[in-house]
Amino acid sequence: MGTSCQIAGLHKFLRKDYDNLLTVDFICHGVPSPGVWRKYLEEIISDKSSRSEVAGKNTVLPFSLKSVPVITGINFREKQLGGYRWKKFGFVVHEKSPFKGDQNSVLLSTVFNENDFMRGFLSNLILRPSCYSCPAKDGKSGSDLTIADFWGIENLYPEFDDDKGVGVVFVHTEKGKNLFSSIEAEYMEVQYDEVVRANSSYYKSVSVPVGRIKFWKNFYKGKTISESLKKAMLPSFSIRMKIKIKSILKNFIKR
Repeated sequence: MGTSCQIAGLHKFLRKDYDNLLTVDFICHGVPSPGVWRKYLEEIISDKSSRSEVAGKNTVLPFSLKSVPVITGINFREKQLGGYRWKKFGFVVHEKSPFKGDQNSVLLSTVFNENDFMRGFLSNLILRPSCYSCPAKDGKSGSDLTIADFWGIENLYPEFDDDKGVGVVFVHTEKGKNLFSSIEAEYMEVQYDEVVRANSSYYKSVSVPVGRIKFWKNFYKGKTISESLKKAMLPSFSIRMKIKIKSILKNFIKR
């Protein structure tokens, strides 16, 4: 199982099919930069260490709070902890508990659209260059099955949506069909057009965002992920001027 490009690469490497090989890919809008990911983890660890150090100055405890957090797990799609759901999922990082060595505690918990890494990923600013022209879209990876979230199902089949997560499965081969038929699950058959209506990444690559170059310039200057995002997402001077002029004219007309 992997991204469409990984499955396509596997088939190119093997050069032939195998009876005991089942390949599954998923609808992928792009893969984020591992360099940005490493820097983001360093930033949240550094931030936690700094806050612990400040707290330690005013706290009397039998152990030091200055220890560096040890990350034990990361959930990009938390749907339970913190009251998160399927459509408004959370980004949660767990760390080794400083109080109980054999247990974990929450280092970071935010809703996806308020998390810097997720904002950069979902706005397509931090994707690998190859992802903007992916050749493995629209079932071209050679996978037996393609899985994904069924975004937009609340508009098509609201009775099937409980906001706990509804998946969609594309069955490409006889091997994939046989496996899917053996799975016990509640499902219904839908049309291709219904699925891709809100899942266009299945058949086309995302466009290069306007602020991508600006993001990377600031990133390589040593700016934090948050600072680099703010610079990249800031509207250009011409757009800001247009917005200001429209606002002035609107107020003038009201008078």
